[in-house]
Amino acid sequence: MLLASISIISPAISRMWRWVPQWSGLGSTTALSTSMTPGVLLLLLAGLALNDRISLKRIHPATLFGGHFFIAVRLIATFVIADSEFGQSFVNGLE
Repeated sequence: MLLASISIISPAISRMWRWVPQWSGLGSTTALSTSMTPGVLLLLLAGLALNDRISLKRIHPATLFGGHFFIAVRLIATFVIADSEFGQSFVNGLE
């Protein structure tokens, strides 16, 4: 359940980072959102693994395989599909 929640929280995290520059005087919202969102997702996955390690004295197989699958899908979607000509034309066709 936590892995599923982490996988769908990315848009909310991106929206949250849009407000941070107004509070702290940091850089542009797009650069901050694209650089910080994957880090927050990895931090949440690490927290899940740490919780398993503390409570079960090992990392649960569902956390281990689900976390690896989540990272692999994010990398494939980001670097393979989004940067391909098909991905670009698909997104441009949505407009």
